[in-house]
Amino acid sequence: MSKQEFLNFAEISKSIPFSKVLDWLNIPYQKKNKELKGEGFIISLEKNLFFDPKDESKSCSVINFVSHFKHVDLRAAASLLKSTFLNKEEFIHKREIPNLLLNYDSYFAERLIKPEVVSEYEVGFVTQRSTVAGRIRSHLSGIN
Repeated sequence: MSKQEFLNFAEISKSIPFSKVLDWLNIPYQKKNKELKGEGFIISLEKNLFFDPKDESKSCSVINFVSHFKHVDLRAAASLLKSTFLNKEEFIHKREIPNLLLNYDSYFAERLIKPEVVSEYEVGFVTQRSTVAGRIRSHLSGIN
């Protein structure tokens, strides 16, 4: 019995956008709003799911789509997608948490908190582009 590689189908389905797969398979499509439309298919970008316009109750993931298009089983399709799109280095890079610069702000001065205290407790105002931009944050935020 040969050892098979681990394939997380849910992660593969969520991580690979349909547009990249369609480009890879050289399938023409048009983007309209939050959908990709081609001959015989509609793809929801929000859900990352394929729909058959003839039967909209039928939907499938990127793995099912590749399986059908390449005429291979689901495991082979998932393995092919993983090896083509989910390079381990890229995947690890996606999970990095950015190191945000925490700046001293007038918020602290108004409360008579000295810059040394702000620095010691690693709190500050985030000015960089991020989901926490414009907020007072701590490097320890999220730790219970």
